[in-house]
Amino acid sequence: MPDETPTDHTQQQLGSPTVPAPTTAAGRVMLWMQRKPAVAVTWAMGLLVAILVVFAGTATKLWWDAAENRDLLVAERRKAEESKERAEAAEGVAKQAKDEKEKAKVAYEMQKQDADVARKRAETAESIAW
Repeated sequence: MPDETPTDHTQQQLGSPTVPAPTTAAGRVMLWMQRKPAVAVTWAMGLLVAILVVFAGTATKLWWDAAENRDLLVAERRKAEESKERAEAAEGVAKQAKDEKEKAKVAYEMQKQDADVARKRAETAESIAW
């Protein structure tokens, strides 16, 4: 008895049922696609449409988010420019106030000197008058 395992051909000749080889999931799908090509094409097209819808939805969402972020960036930039302008204006006002303070200080010193000169003259005139 060299070969005790009967082959499919010998089993068919003897009338006993044959045992098919186990198939993989991919093999079963391929056989189903051969048996029902119209349904398989319909399923494939539906799957393709679903993938395209998900892709288009994702792309649209990303586009909207980018547009919203761009708008926020533009608004923030505008606020920053306005703040910069206000700061420059305040700096100008502060410089002007500082200049006016310096002018007032110079005027005060001049008046003080004038008052000292006037006091000395008055003292001199008073000492001459006595």
